[in-house]
Amino acid sequence: MTTTTTTERGTFVGTSVLRVEDRPHLTGAATFGGDVNRPNQLYARIVRSPFAAGRITGIRVDAALEHPQVVAVFTAADVPDVRIPPRMSSGERADKVLQPVIARDEVRYVGEPVAMVVARDQYAAEDAAELVDVEIEPYQAIVEFADAVSAEARPIHSVLGSNEIDRISAARGKADAAFRTADVVVSASFSVQRHGAVPMEPRALVAEEKDGRLTVWGVAKVKQANRRVLAALLDRDVDAIRFIETDVGGSFGARGEFYPEDFLVPWAAIMLKRPVKWVEDRGENLVALNQSREQQWTAEGRGDRRR
Repeated sequence: MTTTTTTERGTFVGTSVLRVEDRPHLTGAATFGGDVNRPNQLYARIVRSPFAAGRITGIRVDAALEHPQVVAVFTAADVPDVRIPPRMSSGERADKVLQPVIARDEVRYVGEPVAMVVARDQYAAEDAAELVDVEIEPYQAIVEFADAVSAEARPIHSVLGSNEIDRISAARGKADAAFRTADVVVSASFSVQRHGAVPMEPRALVAEEKDGRLTVWGVAKVKQANRRVLAALLDRDVDAIRFIETDVGGSFGARGEFYPEDFLVPWAAIMLKRPVKWVEDRGENLVALNQSREQQWTAEGRGDRRR
């Protein structure tokens, strides 16, 4: 590892410095999100949509609530209708279709949360989640970019009337004139496949409210930005929320977003007045963690013959 460190004796630029963070990892003493436990904690399990698109026609939770270890089952009828703001840029049309923290009326991707089961035992929470009966009338999924932007495509968000969120134009100089007078114009189309991060350690959160202050363990990457988002969604002062980042077993950017669970787990801890722990399994990770890229580009370049 090469680092730059300034001390009273000088600077160590380009000098190999002994790592100090490895011993806990090599000896098994590191604390990852799943290693955090609080007294009297409960365990959450997310019930997710098996369909890419569809209308929710009913959710029955009675069987899950009858499980002796279950403390609560939450659906959209119980959870505040808050939407996750984008971390980067947004626009007027994009702001109309922000992601809900739990599906309401419709589901729009495989893995979207439709209910949350909270139990006294992790395995009981998983068993009870399978007892939640979610009825979804599936739509024809739109999986290809060209199909999504065609005039005949079903709008994924009906409020927009189409699947085009925003159109951005950027130009410098007299581009149109330059292309008209160019000796050579070359155009090409490119596509980039979809992919996912798949970190070695899936996400994990533990939330506890104590003496009016909410603490969340397991958050990663953009902690300050996500703390502000959570404070706004909970209608709390930012200083009343503390985020603690544990050791992180991989991130790759995908763990730097604000996800539905980042609201649902702290909210449940507040509502139930007990710590709540949630650990994502690999199946959830593959469908619920944000995926990336899948882009199609058409580019044109101009050139003049050498004079």
